[in-house]
Amino acid sequence: MESKKEYPKRYMTIKELVPFGFTVYELNKYVQIHGFPAYKPPGKTSTWKIDTSKLDSWLMRRFGT
Repeated sequence: MESKKEYPKRYMTIKELVPFGFTVYELNKYVQIHGFPAYKPPGKTSTWKIDTSKLDSWLMRRFGT
């Protein structure tokens, strides 16, 4: 079992996280959960920015994987 993944950037979009084994569907569901480490900048077409430094610890707390 992997302890922690290394991501190239601190904040990444959903499309940038797909090559790391996530699906677009599951990431879209995660951003709707209260407490998920992500934010959406102001603007109509802005994309979600996911904090990769907190992503793995959030997944461990939430799902245990």
